[in-house]
Amino acid sequence: MIVIAEKETNLLQEIENHILEGLKKGYDQNLYFTQNYTDFQSRIIEYLITVNIAQNLEKHCFRKGLAVNLEYPIENFYNGAFPSVKFPEELFGGKLLNRKDHNPINNKSKRIDITITEDSMHNSGYLSNQQRSLVGIEVKALNPDFNKIKEDVLRIVNALNLKDSICHNQILSGYICFFRRFDKDNQTLNKIQIEKLKKKEIEKWSKIINEYSLEFTDLNFEIIPKKLKESPVEDIPSFGDNSAHENYQDYADNSGLVMAYLIKVTHKRL
Repeated sequence: MIVIAEKETNLLQEIENHILEGLKKGYDQNLYFTQNYTDFQSRIIEYLITVNIAQNLEKHCFRKGLAVNLEYPIENFYNGAFPSVKFPEELFGGKLLNRKDHNPINNKSKRIDITITEDSMHNSGYLSNQQRSLVGIEVKALNPDFNKIKEDVLRIVNALNLKDSICHNQILSGYICFFRRFDKDNQTLNKIQIEKLKKKEIEKWSKIINEYSLEFTDLNFEIIPKKLKESPVEDIPSFGDNSAHENYQDYADNSGLVMAYLIKVTHKRL
């Protein structure tokens, strides 16, 4: 079990790194495709971020025999958490262990933005047309509504929290990705303000995921920040020069803070 846990932990760290790289690539591409004149954009195309994450994962996962899927049906992801076997009656003291149906109630048409799955040929007990579910990733763009993030968190949590009599849940982890821009188009931020904003955001999400930890006691929750663009007004050339040609809007356009965040959910056994 120690060897398996170590192998899974290493795999998750590699996947996590590729997700973070994909977030950065997607953000930078968004600047180009939206012809943004400043690094501090007010709109991010969500599917562009999703595709960048998936492409960043694909090369790595392909070498390990794993598949990366876009818009993966949630019922397949939930059911892929367990093998499709039924153990014979003579095992386990004569008790027949039946595989449960894990189709989500009133949610069958929903999809997970990105999933990583393993082909059934590498997993005994899975049907030939069934993929083992390993990782689920949900993506939100800039400054999403909290309730939308909560929906994504609960969708992932419910997947990892599934139970079955035949074995433990095979899903390794889930990630919810989103962006936060902390400045406004006509606003500058200095170094002190930036540090306060970053600290306040982490404190807010730490409190939220601590509440999830109390509710879902078999799961671990973590908030992971990724700095994308940070430019305090003090670092902009010529700041403080009172020359007549200086334009405050130039400083506002080039001062700001954009962060990406991952909410990571794993089993406590890892």
